[in-house]
Amino acid sequence: MKTQSKVLYLDYLRLIATIAVIMLHISCSAMGSCSTHTSYTIGLAYDSICRWCVPIFVMISGSIFLRREKQITISSLYKKYILRLFIALISWMAIYYWIFDPVLHAIVHAPVKIISIIDVLKYPFENPYHLWYLPMVIGLYAILPLLKVITSNEKITKYFLILWFAWSVFTSIPNSFILQGIGYLKMEMVVGYSGYMILGHVLSKTDFHIKTSIWLVLFLFFSVLIFIAATYAPNVDIAFQYLNPIVIIMSIIVFCLMKNIIAKYEERKYIRKIDLIIDDLFGVYLIHLFFIKLFFRPHFYGQLPVVISIPLFTIIVFIASILTIKGLRKIPIIRYICS
Repeated sequence: MKTQSKVLYLDYLRLIATIAVIMLHISCSAMGSCSTHTSYTIGLAYDSICRWCVPIFVMISGSIFLRREKQITISSLYKKYILRLFIALISWMAIYYWIFDPVLHAIVHAPVKIISIIDVLKYPFENPYHLWYLPMVIGLYAILPLLKVITSNEKITKYFLILWFAWSVFTSIPNSFILQGIGYLKMEMVVGYSGYMILGHVLSKTDFHIKTSIWLVLFLFFSVLIFIAATYAPNVDIAFQYLNPIVIIMSIIVFCLMKNIIAKYEERKYIRKIDLIIDDLFGVYLIHLFFIKLFFRPHFYGQLPVVISIPLFTIIVFIASILTIKGLRKIPIIRYICS
């Protein structure tokens, strides 16, 4: 039962993180096209409460792959996981460039830009922007054997996390002199997403007996902190970085909150219905940007207040993505790059 509980809350974390990614990207689109300061502020608020989404994905991977009982050889790591992610990356880059983008251009009556295979391979992170996540995960999987060595020793694990969080604090200080000094130390591995992998592993083994209401209050508090930082910081990008210490704390809160909630309601039948869509969530992440570009246009949402349009279109895009992926996964070859 304990193992089922862990699997179940991780599944729900994947679900809410996928929905949060969609809302995050819709919020960014809304902020870029807002005509009033109020609308921009509302979009910024929605953006702020979703900043934990990508870190949660990485933490889920850490909680699964860094378990002591999860034995993975380097050979299987590359053949089973890294190769599959690489094929998915190249395939979806091609799908966006050669299928989705021309369709979108045709809808808005814009000229179609022809992209060659060389361009697809050469510029994997520029457009569409959400696929940067795949090469990042490939890199994390490549260093999994090293991370397993770190997590095999409790003291080293704690040391790594302390160092990682401290560096996230220093690198988030908007002061060019401090940032330049930190840069000379060349601590890229410590300040990277590997910290989230190890953090997910630690939190999956740790229970925090705190009331759900308190977790919710903490979540709202740190969401407000991000919003304030993004509003008044001299550099908005620093406030919104996934390795920002506030985002790290928010991610911890969301992870523990969902773990507590699912542990409380795991026996309910409706809670276990997530099996119907859990295998589609990776595909939803990959395809959702197409539907955002397709649906989230001024003549569609312009008549609605931003406070309503962002969550409404988040639901619409999520449902459209789920239904599309369910259909695509019935095709054998396509299924391989959708799950």
